[in-house]
Amino acid sequence: MKFAIRATIILGLLLYGYFNFSFEESNNLVFTPPSDPVYIYSKNKSTSDELKELKAKSKWYEAMHSVKAGVNWRQKDLEYLGSTNNLGNRGDSSAFLKGQWVEKGALNQAGRIVFAIYDSSSNEIKVASAGGTIWSTHLDTISWNTLNDHHRIDGIIAMDEIKNGGNKTIVVATSFGHVFYSNDNLNTWSESTGLEELNQEGTIRKMITCADSSFLVFCKEWNSILKKEIHSLYFSNNGAKSFSKIKTFDPSFYGPFINFDLHSISSADPVSYFYFRDSIAEIDGKTGKFNFTKPAFPLIWGEVMLTGGRIGDSLRLIANVRELIYISNGNLTSWTERGKLTEKAFSSNSMSYSSIDTASIFYGGVELFTTRNGGKLWNKQNDWKGYYKNHKDSLHADIPFIGRFEKKDKTEIHLIGTDGGLYVSYDQLKTVSNISLKDHFTAQYYSLYTEKTKEEIIYVGSQDQGFQRTKKDTFKGPLSFQQTASGDFGHLSSADSGKSIWFSNPNYVANYSNPEIDSTISNLWNFTDSFSFSIWLPPVIADPKTIKKAYLIGGHRKGDPDKKSVIIELELNSGAINWKTRKFNFNIDRNKEEFLSALSISPMDSIVWYAITNKGNFYYSFDAGFKWNRASFFNGPGPHNLYGSCIYASASNENHVYVSGSGYSNAPVYFSSNKGRDWQAMADGLPSTLVHKIVGNSTGSLIFAATEVGPFVYSKTENKWSAIHGSNSVKNPDQVYWDVEYLPKSNIARFATFGRGIWDFEIEEVIDTIISTQENIEQDYSLLLFPNPCVNELSVMGNIESHFEIYSVKGELISEGNIKDNKINTSNLNPGSYLLVGHLKNGNCIVNRFVKTSF
Repeated sequence: MKFAIRATIILGLLLYGYFNFSFEESNNLVFTPPSDPVYIYSKNKSTSDELKELKAKSKWYEAMHSVKAGVNWRQKDLEYLGSTNNLGNRGDSSAFLKGQWVEKGALNQAGRIVFAIYDSSSNEIKVASAGGTIWSTHLDTISWNTLNDHHRIDGIIAMDEIKNGGNKTIVVATSFGHVFYSNDNLNTWSESTGLEELNQEGTIRKMITCADSSFLVFCKEWNSILKKEIHSLYFSNNGAKSFSKIKTFDPSFYGPFINFDLHSISSADPVSYFYFRDSIAEIDGKTGKFNFTKPAFPLIWGEVMLTGGRIGDSLRLIANVRELIYISNGNLTSWTERGKLTEKAFSSNSMSYSSIDTASIFYGGVELFTTRNGGKLWNKQNDWKGYYKNHKDSLHADIPFIGRFEKKDKTEIHLIGTDGGLYVSYDQLKTVSNISLKDHFTAQYYSLYTEKTKEEIIYVGSQDQGFQRTKKDTFKGPLSFQQTASGDFGHLSSADSGKSIWFSNPNYVANYSNPEIDSTISNLWNFTDSFSFSIWLPPVIADPKTIKKAYLIGGHRKGDPDKKSVIIELELNSGAINWKTRKFNFNIDRNKEEFLSALSISPMDSIVWYAITNKGNFYYSFDAGFKWNRASFFNGPGPHNLYGSCIYASASNENHVYVSGSGYSNAPVYFSSNKGRDWQAMADGLPSTLVHKIVGNSTGSLIFAATEVGPFVYSKTENKWSAIHGSNSVKNPDQVYWDVEYLPKSNIARFATFGRGIWDFEIEEVIDTIISTQENIEQDYSLLLFPNPCVNELSVMGNIESHFEIYSVKGELISEGNIKDNKINTSNLNPGSYLLVGHLKNGNCIVNRFVKTSF
């Protein structure tokens, strides 16, 4: 059984450009590492800074999903995942790859929890993580179980469970304008009807549960008739199966989206409350009718959050308006200003109260603040740095959720969602307890790097759980990770197989000289004083020739009106990271909105460099990145909406290079067989989605992809992609797969997800479905092996070079050498099936299977 990787058809002419090269400018920065690496990120985090960074992150994330006008990328992903997951199309194995999935953790580094609910009858909680997974546990015996690994729900902003007799329905709302419900323990999901305008480009701010299992949703959406954005209230009285619009608000009069809020005291309370402009409306929970509206005097007009409840028979609402705290009287006819918050709240769900300690109010920003006197004086629960000294009883930074619930005995509990898991408090937040310390597998990873000579050592860069490492991978199950620096990290890169590592943060680029044992960052450069970056986590690429150099991309000098996108060369020098910029400008966009988004250096020839921009312009260089040529394919007939997220320069063929990126309006992956001059799409079997990362196996016969909608593998034999499903009972989770690497010694494809940690695919066998041995093979590329099966010697006939490799059917390299007199010695091989790889003069390769026997 044979296949040949044929030369690609030339798709366009090359546009050559010769440019002078030099270094434009340079600078040095000496950095003395602090004694505690945990605090490197910032010693004075504020919610305003955090929200500003979140906005920059969201802008970058949206930019990566480049599409042509009129295309909704989230809807395309949703449609693919819905058809694949809800209809049961997740197979037991891939089309041409057998293997097993193994969950790696981290088992002790939980990620962001965005919402929680509590069932007093069972003492059970359900929580939604930022990765779109819903988890459950009993409060008396903490044991986390995932409920919807097969079907994630992105952007959860609200959730509730309603009961109808013996049946339960889970309802979730997403910030991206969708409401879903499940009546069968989250096995399948349906989408609520009546929200079609909201589904297109809308955003939900709040969903609350009203009387008789009714729901209210407040949102902003595009009104196709008025041709403008409006704010709307929707109501459902049938368990969220369908919604109807009950009220609209013109933002030109009522103000922006954040100037509105919904609040329900409990699902048993007959009335819900709606704040808009400077008024409070009461909404009938059974009918959705506005009963009456009262002026909220003297509340000011601005960003608002509502909380509060009934204290005995008296109503007591609390409003946070532009960080001023107001408390109502019993019938909402007047409000009293009680104090001012020290900073903004983290989200619309970051505020709560106590009905037992009636003067207590709680809100969360980067840290959680409490008042015991109605808002006059606020105290910090704990400094965010305290978490790293006491994980169990100190809150992690960033508080997207605080919820109050009543137990069976009418005592109250509070659940607090953080960027480091879920906490519970039984004493009105006087103390808290972390219940995500173990086995709450919600880690959010941007990047991973496995030590190539010691594959039991793994390093990861996470979302707000810092730089992590583990040194004891047993290749059998979940692992504990140690956090050595706090914050957000990505783009782990190494020139010496992981003995030293470069990585980036939204504010700096850094280096560990010995990450296996270092407890502090060795070198760091804060680039925010000198450069502006369009990429929230700027890519850093280690120089393969020396551990002292790396290259940072995606930015331009502050104050540069042309926003020249240049390569920043970094060099370690006596405890400092020195930098200087290359001269070539990759920003050729008329609007000055183009920047370098990916850079790769060939592992087979260090002077061959490749680069691509957020506008899809691809460049190649044959002198280590000084002179650059632009490929005409991407400038002409190629994709026009490709944000280049990754370049993979083959490690098995120096002529082969791949690019991946946004594939909603074009192919997500492209391939070149001549060092970037000509290209062809690689899209058969791959959905229209964003491919974050691609990497090949040792022979180049398989290409693995980490995508927005899951893990995929491309077979050169089959010339198509397939989703990766395991043959064992463990199923990989439906998540955003952000990074992937191939481990040649273990024959593993290792993936990093953004919500369910690390997952390994242990390859057992590559399935060759091509059964013809002679037909449809071009004569020049034919390869004949005989006798087959063989015993001690294999004869070879074909137009190939002398060098060969022999691999197991799992893809493991068994032996290599040179063909002598058209013969290969097979006496040292164990009986079994093997793959012989021969190399053609044009740089491609050809593979044939043979069998070794003992007789």
